[in-house]
Amino acid sequence: AAHPRRLYALHATKSPSMLRPQPQSVENAAHAILWAAPIAELLVMYHGVLDAWWMADDSMLLLSAIRHGIIAHYVRPPDELGLLSFNLTPWLYASYGIDFAVGGLNPKVAYVHHLISCVPTLAVLTMVLRRLLGAAVTAVVLVWFVLALPTSSLVLFLCMRHYVEGLLAAALCVLAY
Repeated sequence: AAHPRRLYALHATKSPSMLRPQPQSVENAAHAILWAAPIAELLVMYHGVLDAWWMADDSMLLLSAIRHGIIAHYVRPPDELGLLSFNLTPWLYASYGIDFAVGGLNPKVAYVHHLISCVPTLAVLTMVLRRLLGAAVTAVVLVWFVLALPTSSLVLFLCMRHYVEGLLAAALCVLAY
């Protein structure tokens, strides 16, 4: 064990330059900012959707989730549920079922769920793309992605949430590979 005087002597010899931010910590902060930029932009640009109402296919999807429950959309053929066979997206009905279970008919809960679905999607896309493009280019690409017209439509329409969550699942698969 070191003598207490020696420990004090070692501590007393630290210069003020050792207290300045090191290049590694500055680089880590820059990477954190680049990682958070698309997510922050998403929340700043699209927080207004929290005041939106049910629209497009929402009423039909929500009614089916309420009427038949979540599991039925996975195990019963669509025509037995009164749905079109080409609209076989059981996760979409499950998503609406979750919204209804949590918030009833309050669309704000559904839009919060929708934005929450977008956040991990952007986070996982960041992890995947950084391996290929680097931190700065990935941030620029995802900022453009968030600003793009298709994304603004995607964030507005709840009936497209399965695309967001499908992109999350695909990005997780790429990340796991």
